[in-house]
Amino acid sequence: MAVGHHFLILGLGNPLLTDDTIGLLAVQKAEADLSGFFPQTVFKSAYQGTFDLLHELAGFSHAIIIDSICTGHHPPGFCHQFTPADLAKLTHACLVNWHSLNLPTLLQTGQKCGFPLPREILLFAVEGTEFTAFSEEPTPEVKKAIDPLIQKIARQLQDWHDKSSLCA
Repeated sequence: MAVGHHFLILGLGNPLLTDDTIGLLAVQKAEADLSGFFPQTVFKSAYQGTFDLLHELAGFSHAIIIDSICTGHHPPGFCHQFTPADLAKLTHACLVNWHSLNLPTLLQTGQKCGFPLPREILLFAVEGTEFTAFSEEPTPEVKKAIDPLIQKIARQLQDWHDKSSLCA
């Protein structure tokens, strides 16, 4: 982490599996649209959920993770917002786990091992339907979620920025 960077926007996914591309595409767009307004933010992509994710998260005060999800309870493109505690309670759905480790287990392991994880983590998970077809583009319904998702990220970054300014 570079000095002065407090916030992380981390997109997860597989760049070749249709709706699983959404986290990667969203973080690219977020960086293009928001980095000039939030210079204290780092934008990264990750292609697997191994223990390397702990190193990606380490040292930041706040993080937003963007990924795909398939609950079957919402239309494609619906954007869920979860905290790690919310994820641990989910029994009917999981993040699309082409990444090899589920996020709640990874975060719990990191905490137990003493990793300096962000004190606040949010997950924006976009409901998808197609996770087996090879494509670098998500389905049209999922792709339409990118702009509203960027707006949510901007609002959250502004909120964190305002709160950190008050504490400074």
